[in-house]
Amino acid sequence: MGDATDSVVDRAFSGAVTGLVFGGVLGACAAAWQDTPMVVGGKRVPVLRQTAGIIGKHSAVFGSTGLIYSGTERMVHSVRGTDDLFNGVIAGLVAGTVVFSFKTGKIQTGVFAGGLFASASAVTDLFDRRVRPVHYTQADYFSYSAPAKANE
Repeated sequence: MGDATDSVVDRAFSGAVTGLVFGGVLGACAAAWQDTPMVVGGKRVPVLRQTAGIIGKHSAVFGSTGLIYSGTERMVHSVRGTDDLFNGVIAGLVAGTVVFSFKTGKIQTGVFAGGLFASASAVTDLFDRRVRPVHYTQADYFSYSAPAKANE
């Protein structure tokens, strides 16, 4: 998870910055694929404003999700005194519910999104916080060393 001495504020800030950056990249990709108004008469401001709005919306959603998830997880850790699966599940439930209830205006959608976030966090924690299993080490992939020869 991180260092046990991380404070709630440090962890929340770190999650927010990571979410903002990731949301900005994702928003830039989304803006590139969406229809934007054409530049007419050399006026680029409407196009730039719409592109910045798309990037800003994605950054806000991912940044607030990272802020709430990371802060809640660290807060639950400090209250419970343990670092286990349930910290992430509680944080996922809170982050998904708050962010998506606010975004959509429907509490049902937020609770559903919170359940999905909690499930994703639980699955990640069950696999030791790895996205993919580690079957081989780098030495297994790049084994260029020859076995040592016995003295002849």
